Amino acid sequence: MRRVRCQRCGYMFTLSRELVEAALEEMEARGADHYTVECRQCRHAIKITRQLLERMRPQGPMGEAEGDQDRPHPSP
Repeated sequence: MRRVRCQRCGYMFTLSRELVEAALEEMEARGADHYTVECRQCRHAIKITRQLLERMRPQGPMGEAEGDQDRPHPSP
């Protein structure tokens, strides 16, 4: 879950992992640069950039991004 702050009223709320994944899939399908959510208190539209959503993407079990699990790790 990731926290977002409304620029208008300052209300903080969290985005679920499922919402982050769904937002990234929707942006990929539309070719969009940002995803828009409404503030739960004042209903102001908040734009979240693709880069921020990518950083919010849920991590794998070892703290790695899901796509990094297939890559071999260098041996010491």
